[in-house]
Amino acid sequence: MAKTIIIKLLRRKITFNALLNRVTMLWRTKCSFQLMDFENNYYLARFNNEEDYNKVLTNGPWVIFGQYLTVRYWSLDFSTAQVEVGIQVVWVCLPGVSKSYYSSFLLKVIGQAIGSVVRIDENNDSTKRGRFARMVIV
Repeated sequence: MAKTIIIKLLRRKITFNALLNRVTMLWRTKCSFQLMDFENNYYLARFNNEEDYNKVLTNGPWVIFGQYLTVRYWSLDFSTAQVEVGIQVVWVCLPGVSKSYYSSFLLKVIGQAIGSVVRIDENNDSTKRGRFARMVIV
């Protein structure tokens, strides 16, 4: 299913409508999306727009009622029987990294030691933010 992601709110259960309202406000998509609920508090979000899909996957982290909303690519082998949260798209912050390493190339090399780099925060290169470097890793 193209442009579909799996989401789950960690450590908290909320109603379908509460989740739909919260993600609608958080994500501010250009086009509509469909949210479907499944067993074990998993949800599928299917997007009509590629840009919205990529935004939800790579922007974030998404927090609802103080709890992290996990986001991952949809795959054929996904099962709602999975109680453990497996492969996720997550933001990684690297505090204490010298500004001399704030280049996309060097941060990508560091990120690849953790996992697959999906996105590097553009504020790293522009030095708009200097407290830490951050990137999206799968």
